[in-house]
Amino acid sequence: MLCGDFNLDVSDPQHALIHEAKRPGLNYRDAWSVCYPERPHALTCGLYDRAQWENGSDCRDFIFVSEDMTSRVRRVEVNGATHASDHQPILIELEI
Repeated sequence: MLCGDFNLDVSDPQHALIHEAKRPGLNYRDAWSVCYPERPHALTCGLYDRAQWENGSDCRDFIFVSEDMTSRVRRVEVNGATHASDHQPILIELEI
């Protein structure tokens, strides 16, 4: 797994470089897109902190899983309730 604040949004070409990579042996896939292919990403930053996020909320935090783990992704959830940071926590549930 590769996860964190990537300082880019879903439309950024760098997101596609990670999510759509076709390298032998190790390809990452965006866990949200794997789990919810028809839904836009949940907002992960700027929900409560308008000083740093003048342009409004965005999605800049991702969990990427290796391609061989995609069948194990059961749930990805963004906690939109907490005010503890300018970014929201993300949970991933995997089948063992």
